[in-house]
Amino acid sequence: MSTAGRIVIVGNCQARPLSEMLAHAAPGLDLAEPIIIHLAKAEDEPAHLAQLDEADAILTQLVADDYPAAHLRTGRLKSSHGDRVTVWPNVFFRGQNPDLVYVTGARGRLLSPMGHYHSRAVYEAWRDGLPVSDLREEDYVSRSRDLDAFHDVVAQSFAELETRERETDVGIADEIRRRWQTEPLFHTFNHPRATLLAELARRIAARLELPLGDPAVLTAAPDRLATVQPPMERALGEALGLRFDLSTETLGVEITIEGDQVVTGPSVRHGFDDFARLSYACYDVQSGSSGSGGPGGRHDDVRFTPAH
Repeated sequence: MSTAGRIVIVGNCQARPLSEMLAHAAPGLDLAEPIIIHLAKAEDEPAHLAQLDEADAILTQLVADDYPAAHLRTGRLKSSHGDRVTVWPNVFFRGQNPDLVYVTGARGRLLSPMGHYHSRAVYEAWRDGLPVSDLREEDYVSRSRDLDAFHDVVAQSFAELETRERETDVGIADEIRRRWQTEPLFHTFNHPRATLLAELARRIAARLELPLGDPAVLTAAPDRLATVQPPMERALGEALGLRFDLSTETLGVEITIEGDQVVTGPSVRHGFDDFARLSYACYDVQSGSSGSGGPGGRHDDVRFTPAH
């Protein structure tokens, strides 16, 4: 399908950088403001539907049939807009940061020096009462986890992505399989780097026969998802066969403890010792909000996402 008409992109946090990349590579494209699904509210439906009705092409991330914003569900969009709809995947892969999770307690997601992201190994060390001074960057994961078990995390993550791509028109799993051990492709499991998003943009453009210029221009757009970079224990990376530079330095946010509140500030880098110390401080303050009894206490109501 060839189109030079109006294009609307629907998706999560990956939608905006994807739109920017296409705009950089093909300045003549008529790209509407992206519709960000996790920000969509019921009252937005009339405006969204008007925007979609005006589009000549709709590039939508795969949105499940039970998603709360029903008007953005992929099945509904395909039913109402037919072959104007091209489906692309949620680019989600855990292989390059398998220790990374969200931690959710009784009152919502907990905060850490990486915002809402956490090192599960560091959280569990705090939960189990290990003194922060005993956490070392060379074995903070392997001190309590069998590194070979992380191969199952990688295999499951690939299986889930490839299953999702059976329902999409454009895929990226094959490219991740080809490159994941030789170059960094993800900042976090749901924040692909610009180099990988650029390949997805190129594939979408090829499918729609969009008039792209030099494909290298795709990566000239800012890497909007480079907001967090978790630590990576070297031994874990080596166990997974990762053959690029690994670091336990963290890109996250400034942390201030104000009474019983964790306050996040501007972007900042943390060495591992500072990251671990600040993580413990965050968990100490939030132990009440998680329903736990503090370090070493019960955490039956805490949920890790992803769970495996």
